Amino acid sequence: MGFSQGGQFLRGLAQKCPNPPMKQLISVGGQHQGVYGFPHCPGSWFVCKEVEKLLDLGAYTDYVQKHLVQAQYWHDPLDEEKYRTHSLFIGDINQEVTVNPEYKANLQRVSNITFVMSTRTQWSSPYSALI
Repeated sequence: MGFSQGGQFLRGLAQKCPNPPMKQLISVGGQHQGVYGFPHCPGSWFVCKEVEKLLDLGAYTDYVQKHLVQAQYWHDPLDEEKYRTHSLFIGDINQEVTVNPEYKANLQRVSNITFVMSTRTQWSSPYSALI
């Protein structure tokens, strides 16, 4: 059972590492389409906007993708090309970078898969990415 980003991690594990086989996968509030923005930022408007700009500039850099796991869940809907070419994790498991038939076959081997959409999130955007 994975909560939030743990849900994507477990789905990626089932897709990429089929042995030993996963029997059940439960994802609660996982952002399976990725995340974008900084909703409900606790700082001032100016500070939050600056943090968002830094995220936009750096989330897809090689160094950040390889060293900051949260960046691997970043999906910028305003720059799909950059997302597809630089996303090391979420773009890969969603098969938006390249199609890997093994990922589908491995996921189909899981006996029970349940995705639960969270209705009480403050930190995920877009909301529709939550399943």
